[in-house]
Amino acid sequence: MRRHALALSLLPLVVRLGSALTQEENTAGSLQVQDYFIIFLAAIIYVNLFLVLLYKIFKTTGERRSKFIVVNLFGMAFAFLLISLGYIQIIFSGLVIASIVTGMPMFAWTSYLTVYYFGSITMGVVVLGALGFLSLLVGLYILVMLRGNPLSVRQGMPDHSGNAPSVLVGGEDEPINPNVTFRVVSRDTGEPGIDVKLILQEREGSRIYEKYTDFNGEVTFQNIAGFASDYYAHVEGDESRAKFRVYRSRISSDSDR
Repeated sequence: MRRHALALSLLPLVVRLGSALTQEENTAGSLQVQDYFIIFLAAIIYVNLFLVLLYKIFKTTGERRSKFIVVNLFGMAFAFLLISLGYIQIIFSGLVIASIVTGMPMFAWTSYLTVYYFGSITMGVVVLGALGFLSLLVGLYILVMLRGNPLSVRQGMPDHSGNAPSVLVGGEDEPINPNVTFRVVSRDTGEPGIDVKLILQEREGSRIYEKYTDFNGEVTFQNIAGFASDYYAHVEGDESRAKFRVYRSRISSDSDR
């Protein structure tokens, strides 16, 4: 967090330094030593901020998917647009630097466009870099909100059709007569389902277990008969899981204690 705060405090300094250079002879085809230093400092700040905020984004586990498919499609399209714009802005900034360092004529147009719109190469690279990283972060955040965290290791129970995951939590063999812990999450808000009755129903039989979730939306069924994959878990009155998601978060046997 200290690194995060330091980066935020240095960002205005970089912008002010870049603004000062707009009054100097910072034209296409030339950069001074101080210009390279400002661009390098801005890059360090942007990369640190990007990594910190990216970490916070991927800590998100709840989804905020709308009930309307048009809204979801529009949100995903907007997210991909932002990510594409972010890549374009960052690549364009890199081409500007490449045109100055290498002197390659094929990239000279990037320098002239930057000077035309921003007044100086340094200011243009700093601003475009900031906008590029910001666009990437916002786009990734929207995708995680709509599609969930792809790095999450939580695993769901078999659905009502009987499709069961082939690998269990932890990647170990499935124990017989296990203790199984579930976590219930609201589809609309992503918040834990508190004090709701979870029903664990045998798919090919008549066994049924019932328990209420705690304040974390979790509930543990102990020593259930057979295997965990033989059961289908759902909230009472929500057999199709339209309102609540049910995750199997932990499996253990009495011998694991």
